[in-house]
Amino acid sequence: MAVGGARRRSAFVLAVLAAVVLAAALTAEPAQAQTVTSTQTYTLWNGNTATVVTTSVNGVLSSISYTEVTPSSLVAVQRDISYYPNGQISRYAEVRNLAGGAYQTTLIRDYASTGIVLDQYVKIVSSGQTIAEQFSSYDASGFPLTQQTRILTTLVDGTQVWVVTVQTWSAGVLVSSTTTQYPFGYNFNAPPPPTWPGAGSKGSGAPGQDPNGWRPGNGTGDTQHNHYGAPGQNKKDQ
Repeated sequence: MAVGGARRRSAFVLAVLAAVVLAAALTAEPAQAQTVTSTQTYTLWNGNTATVVTTSVNGVLSSISYTEVTPSSLVAVQRDISYYPNGQISRYAEVRNLAGGAYQTTLIRDYASTGIVLDQYVKIVSSGQTIAEQFSSYDASGFPLTQQTRILTTLVDGTQVWVVTVQTWSAGVLVSSTTTQYPFGYNFNAPPPPTWPGAGSKGSGAPGQDPNGWRPGNGTGDTQHNHYGAPGQNKKDQ
């Protein structure tokens, strides 16, 4: 009887301990990511000062920032690299100032976690004016998909225009290439013109309110709204 009682007490004690451990695990605060940042500064052979800031999260490299400054305090190079948890580069961004700041180049690349480049952006600025831009996208295999190149060009008569070349690829093969001129000052970031669902007249296309506030038809004198497309069926449609 004494042995049986001792066994029962031992089982009871173990059950209580297990319950205590389980309760502690359930009520414990979640572990927080540990971020460690280190900064190192060097003097380069050309007299510039380089600062490297490295950031790691839970022991895994997260980002590296490199800044190079001239003795005249001009930021010659600013490079920022971020990483995926698997160690592959996520984004590479670099800005360089050349010729005392008269020229500036920008390069930005986004990567997939497999190391394949997804898109790339390049910009060249001269004396504060953008003179060239290029936008490129790539598929999952690294083959180019689209590329738009904008170059500020001065014509024979002195007029400045943007010469824009748009190219598309399929499976690495060039499919199309078009070149168009746009006037200097053209807003490439302007939103596209609004489109009405359907053809723009009553009974055609899906019904709905145009999110841009435009209405179908020519308006027949209505100055309260923007109109486009074929005339509506009645004033209510205008």
